Amino acid sequence: MDPTTPAPVSARGTWALIRSDLDEARVWWGSALTHSFPNVYVAVSHRIAHHLEAAGLRPLAYVVAIVCQMLTGAEIRPSAAIGPRFVVVHPSGIVVGPDVVAGERLKLFGKNTLGRYRDPRDPRGGSPVIGDDVHIGTMAVLLGPISVGDGARIGALSLVVTDVPEGGRTKGPVATVSAPRRLAEAEAEAEPGLAEEA
Repeated sequence: MDPTTPAPVSARGTWALIRSDLDEARVWWGSALTHSFPNVYVAVSHRIAHHLEAAGLRPLAYVVAIVCQMLTGAEIRPSAAIGPRFVVVHPSGIVVGPDVVAGERLKLFGKNTLGRYRDPRDPRGGSPVIGDDVHIGTMAVLLGPISVGDGARIGALSLVVTDVPEGGRTKGPVATVSAPRRLAEAEAEAEPGLAEEA
């Protein structure tokens, strides 16, 4: 079997995953109905695409995935293996590669990339394996054959290319705040030539 092809999933198993995603949406937002589109739709679309891929219906699986991408901006490859109670908080800009494996209660907060890196020594690269109860903050990127432990929190804007232990925390660059200045001073610094002419 192609290593990117998921193990077969029964219709009953797929429906159980969809129900778990709906249940988690109710826990997260208080209602699955109010976030049925685009949030819950992304998770359900992936469950259907994953089921079709596992059943050997790859072209149809990709049709489902591409329609989801066109409607929501979330690109999740059908063979990505994501555990139950999956929540997409903000779908736009999400990319999940075909070899990604994630556990239960994964939360994606938007504009995340989870996937392979390119290495001339290993053309196939490798993809993250993510544990249970992991939250991945806005614009965080996880690349390569790394392991992210249970309960980890990946901070916004983090670029993660090494393992994160169970319960670990990462954080991206933090903005610096400067004291307010008068507009004229800021313009003079930005355009010193113009300030001299004035």
